[in-house]
Amino acid sequence: SIIKICSFKSISLRKIN
Repeated sequence: SIIKICSFKSISLRKIN
C-alpha cells in the first residue's frame, strides 16, 4: 500500500520534471 503510493509519487515527480 505505502510502497504503491511512493511509487506513484515518484512517477508523478518524474513526469512533472
